[in-house]
Amino acid sequence: MTEHKFLSLPTELVGVAVAAYDYFRLHGYRVRADYTEPTFPRVPALLCRRGHETLIVEIGTKWRHETLELWLAYARSRSSDTRLCLVSPETAKLSNAILGFVTKNKIGVLRVNGQPTQMLETADLAMNIHLPALASLPPPVRRTMAPVYGKWNSDWRDALDDACQALEVESRKYLSAGVASGRVTIMGENGQLKNVTSSQIKKMTLGILAATFRNIVSKTAKDAVIGNALTQINPERVGLAHNKPSKAVERRLRRNAGTHMWSIINCLKQMASK
Repeated sequence: MTEHKFLSLPTELVGVAVAAYDYFRLHGYRVRADYTEPTFPRVPALLCRRGHETLIVEIGTKWRHETLELWLAYARSRSSDTRLCLVSPETAKLSNAILGFVTKNKIGVLRVNGQPTQMLETADLAMNIHLPALASLPPPVRRTMAPVYGKWNSDWRDALDDACQALEVESRKYLSAGVASGRVTIMGENGQLKNVTSSQIKKMTLGILAATFRNIVSKTAKDAVIGNALTQINPERVGLAHNKPSKAVERRLRRNAGTHMWSIINCLKQMASK
């Protein structure tokens, strides 16, 4: 348990702050209380960091829209993963207006009644990516992408990884069907037609799939779209495979995540069409 005195908080909130401090430390964050940086618009109750993530924590019983808007503007102007979480005692009433505001703006909420409980998850506020509405997607694509959409706000990296895996699975099915029907033939590196079996396709990684699609003889427009997407996404898929990607990989992931998600969705739609 922390022995920090939380000098910026009223006495009645110190117990809540201690519980929140310990909660975030147990979840792998490095936590500092009453700490600010030159760019901060105000001093947060807690500043938490974990990997590439910065989590700003405000502790209180009532929230002013002006304060929340200030932190939102700051977080959205950042180029790295920046999140905001509000912590309050369970006895503090959260108005419908505040609940609607924090939900809409992807602000986390932690309620403390002895043990902290995550009421709303935090999201990377610096990621300004808009995806097509899930309801607008064809039913097969909707079923595939629903879990991805469900975790996008809270963990876009894991969601992107799941989307890449979905593309990998569906690309194997599409390639297998093309080979089985005789429509698809593959050119080997020696310039001779290559015999590719269904069992071999099932074992192909995204990178090998990309190379195979590039070597399809007499590609259709659909084949080309899928092959190009696999080729472009593969480096990011490799980066996502590392639990702690380097700063350079993180920057590339953030820069390309939106483009890759749209490419994946487009490919899934293409493969779902007759």
